Amino acid sequence: MTTQPIVASHSNSRYVCNHRRNLLNEQFEEICRRGGIVGLNFHRHFLSENADCASVTDLLKHAEHFLSLGGENHISIGSDFDGSDVPQDLNKLHKISNLYESFLKIGYNEQLVQKILFNNAYNFFSRF
Repeated sequence: MTTQPIVASHSNSRYVCNHRRNLLNEQFEEICRRGGIVGLNFHRHFLSENADCASVTDLLKHAEHFLSLGGENHISIGSDFDGSDVPQDLNKLHKISNLYESFLKIGYNEQLVQKILFNNAYNFFSRF
């Protein structure tokens, strides 16, 4: 219903965690096709079907899946620090460094990590 790019500011992959608020592959691919952006959500119930054990590792799984669908320029950080239930290893802003280090440990290069953590969102929102 819109011709403008779509923002899904706090969304993960339903393929990785079957939560009704997470995006289907087709939805994510359409957001990418339209030049939109998806902000990865830290809420435990959106990260893992075993929410009590959710961690930064689960967030990496969502990023990996979205990247496999062509999301290199379309994923960013949405977090959800304002009252949601986030894993202990992501529950404070300074713990974003855990996410940064985790991306590097699994082999992402510095340029891709910077895109996910900052540049993709900055580039998207600076257009409007």
